[in-house]
Amino acid sequence: MKIGDLVRMNQQIPEYAEAMGNTVGLVVRIYEPITVPALLEVQWPAGEAESLYTDELELISTNQC
Repeated sequence: MKIGDLVRMNQQIPEYAEAMGNTVGLVVRIYEPITVPALLEVQWPAGEAESLYTDELELISTNQC
């Protein structure tokens, strides 16, 4: 995943799917790309930002730039 990608919470993790549903967020920062899994900052539509690891997210659409 990279900055500008659209993501949602991993739907295979029941707590995440229940809390966020299919809400789509935008990756705005990559904290440590060498960390496995990478830690990202995601901006959600309601305006809040959240730090999440890539294994907690699903890629919806990739930024082609």
